[in-house]
Order: sequence, then C-alpha cells, then structure tokens
Amino acid sequence: MSLLQRKLLFLLFFLSGFSSLVYQVVWTRIAFASFGIIAPVLSVIISVFMLGLSLGAWLGGRSIDALTTKTRSSAIVFYMLTELVIGIGAFAVPMLFAVSGEVLLSAGQMDSFRYLSLSALLLGLSILPWCVCMGATFPFMMAYVREQDPQNTESFSFLYLANVLGAMSGTLVTALVLVEFFGFKQTLCIAAAGNFTIAVISGCLARKQRKPAALNLAEAKVSSPRLPALSPDALRRPFRKRILFSTGFIAMAMEVVWTRVFTPVLKLRSTLSLLLFSPIWAPRSADRCCIAAALVRTLCGMLPS
Repeated sequence: MSLLQRKLLFLLFFLSGFSSLVYQVVWTRIAFASFGIIAPVLSVIISVFMLGLSLGAWLGGRSIDALTTKTRSSAIVFYMLTELVIGIGAFAVPMLFAVSGEVLLSAGQMDSFRYLSLSALLLGLSILPWCVCMGATFPFMMAYVREQDPQNTESFSFLYLANVLGAMSGTLVTALVLVEFFGFKQTLCIAAAGNFTIAVISGCLARKQRKPAALNLAEAKVSSPRLPALSPDALRRPFRKRILFSTGFIAMAMEVVWTRVFTPVLKLRSTLSLLLFSPIWAPRSADRCCIAAALVRTLCGMLPS
C-alpha cells in the first residue's frame, strides 16, 4: 500500500471518528430535551453507544468475507454503504426522539420505574442501529486493507489512531464551535456531510479496485499463517476475553461516575461535564488498549501451557 493510500485511509477514519462523536454529543443534548435531564439518560446513551460499536465490530468481522465472496465486490463498497447509513442517521435519530417523547407522555412521572424503563428502551432503539454501523466500519476497512496489502499487520492500530484523533477533535469542535454557532440541526448536517464525503471517496476507491475482491481475500488467507487448532494460545483465549471485558466495564463505569461526580464540583450541567471529559477520555482509550494488551500477555504467560 502506497503512502498516499495510507494518508487517504487515515483521513477517512479521522472524519468518521469526528462525525461519530458529533453525533454522540448532539444526540445526548437532544435526548435530554426528549427524555429529561436525568442521569439514566446519559448512562443509557453511553451504554448503547458502546454496545452498538461492539456489536457492529463483531457482526462486521464475521460477515465481511462472506459478503465480498458472494457479491465479488470490494470490502470498501460495504464500508461506503455503512457510512451512507450513518449519515442518514443524522436526520432519522432526532425524528425518532420526537416520536419517543410523544410516547412517553403517558408513561407517568419522570422518576417512575415505568418511565425510566420505557425511555431506556426507546432511546436504545433510536440510536442502536446507527451505532452498530459505526462499529462495522472497522472490520470493513480492515478487510479492504488486506485486499490491498495481504501482509499488513498494522491496519487496526493505524485506523484506531485516526479514529481516536477524529473523535477527540469532534468533541471539542462540537462543544466550542459547532453547537454555539450553528445549532443542533445544522451541526448534524455537517456531521452527515462528513459521512457522505467518506462514502463518495470510498466509491472512487472501489472503482479503482484492480483485482476482484474475492481473489484478493483468498490471497490474504493463503499468505496468513494459521495457528494449530489446539495450541496453548487457543486455550488461553477465553481468559483474555474476560480480562478485556473487565477493563472495558470498569473504564465505562468510571466515565459515567466521574461525569456525575464533577457535575456539582464544576457547577456545570451533566452534558457540559461530559463534553469536558470526552476529549480527555478519547486518547486515554488508546492507552487502555495498550495496557490491557500488555496485561493479557503477562497474565497468560504466567498460565501453564
């Protein structure tokens, strides 16, 4: 893969991360208007956002090979379609929030169990599909990188860095510039324009694809070494998943708790506290991945083979 291609993919994922955090910030503000300015709303948004990203990454990783083989299309085509769907979400989610707000009018008091349960369900259904698409962008783009360079082993870290930098920039620019000068509706339009721009560039890359995608992926599989079926690494894999799940659980719990703790300290609303923490939390997520990976290797090395 040429240096120009790497820079272009870095730009695409930077824009993707930028738009994603614009959506999270603006959707949070709009959700407070529809569901109430209460802590459970903030917790549900963060939880559903993370759930969607994980489901999208898992489903995208499991399905991309079959999709490219059956359609004989490049993985970049499915990445393009995913970005188009995310861009549509910029206009669909506010409408879904408005409908959900009407439904909640008959749900009783805002602090009642029925209201909280129904609001969590409606809020989750409103944003989960778009978050799943955001998560699917990683495996789809990584599959495209393998098509271009089957020997590439740095695609995830390279794309993740671009995504984190874009997310951090999106949070700051949204809080300090976009919402203040353009309002919610136009800010969402700007984020959607970013997704549509990514889709257009991805479509151009798909047209320049020289080899059939199925042939490229087949070469990648042949050139990739396979581990023995009963290797010690395979036996330790469930242990690694438990460690990574625990680190993610603790990290997100700390984000929610710290946001609520510093709200009265900073004398700000919870949305503003979230905006202050998000640009700090985004780059730290990359550190958590590195620390977790090192911890997994250390602990698994202590286990008997």
